[in-house]
Amino acid sequence: MARYALWWYKYNGEYIQVSNATPDDLYINGFHFAVALDGEGTRTKFSGSSYSDGYNDGRELALRVKEWLGGTSGIPYLVTIPYFTLSGGKRGLSYWEGWIDGVASIESYYFKGFYWSLEDAKPIQSGRITEYEINAISGRIQEVERDLEKDLQFIWIPTLRSVLCSGTITDQDGDGVITNNDVILWLNKYSEIALLSKYFDYVFPQPGYCFADKIGANCNQIEYTYSLLVDILRWIRNSNPSNVYIEMEADGAVRSSEYKLQRACDYVSAQEAVSGNIWENRAYYFDWDINIVSYIRNTCLRW
Repeated sequence: MARYALWWYKYNGEYIQVSNATPDDLYINGFHFAVALDGEGTRTKFSGSSYSDGYNDGRELALRVKEWLGGTSGIPYLVTIPYFTLSGGKRGLSYWEGWIDGVASIESYYFKGFYWSLEDAKPIQSGRITEYEINAISGRIQEVERDLEKDLQFIWIPTLRSVLCSGTITDQDGDGVITNNDVILWLNKYSEIALLSKYFDYVFPQPGYCFADKIGANCNQIEYTYSLLVDILRWIRNSNPSNVYIEMEADGAVRSSEYKLQRACDYVSAQEAVSGNIWENRAYYFDWDINIVSYIRNTCLRW
C-alpha cells in the first residue's frame, strides 16, 4: 500500500517551496511518498533544450528537493520530469534524458524516482508526445536504476478531463440517448492510459469530479453525477491494467462549501461501491495546504 502526496514548489529566479507540509506533517497524515512538482513544468527552470541544459537544471532542482524533503527527518520522494518550458513549449527528449541523469546525480537516500508531469490522458492523439519518447524516458530511468543499483519508481497522474471535456460527447452505443455508458465508451475510445501504463510503475487518473460539475464540450454538457463517478471508477478498475489506481482530489473550497466537501468524500464511497473497499494505492491532490487533509477526514475518515 502506498499513498503519494503532491508537494509543490515554484521557480521565480530561484526555487521556492509552496506546499506548507514538512516531511513529518506528511507522515502524520499517512503519506508514504512526496511528489515534488510545479504542475506540468511552467514553473521549473528551463535553460535550453540540450542534454546538458536538462542535466544542470535537473541537478539544481534535485539539490533543493533534497534540502526540503531529504533531511534528517525526511520522507521518500519522487521528482518531476517537467514537460512544458516556462513559455509553454515542449522541452524535448534530449533535455528529459539529461534531466533524469542530473536529478539522479544528487545522492539522496530518500530519492525514490520520477513523476511524469504531462497530465494529458491522450497525449499521443494530442501530438504532445510519442510512444517512442515515453518508452525512451522509461528506459532511461531503468538505466539509472542499474547504474545506482537502486529501485526507482516512475508514476503518472493524467487528468480524465483532458478526455471527458475535450469535445461534445455523442451517442456511442446507438440507443439515441447519452448515458453513463456513452461516457465510458468515450473513455475507451480516446483515453491512452491503458496503452501507456506499461511504461509506468503506477498511474493515478484524476477523475476531476471534485472540480467539474459537468463534462463534455469544455466541461459544460453533461452532469457529472455521483453515479457517473462510480462508473468511471469501475472503468478505471476493470478496463485498465492492474497498476492503474486513483488520485484523490480536493482544495480549499471544501472549507466553505458543503457541496465541495461532499464531492471530495464521494471519492471514498465510490471506490467502496466498485471494489468493496478503498483502493490500496492512491495519489493525493490537496493544493498546497496539508491542513485540508485533516479537515476532510473530520467528515470522511478514510479519505
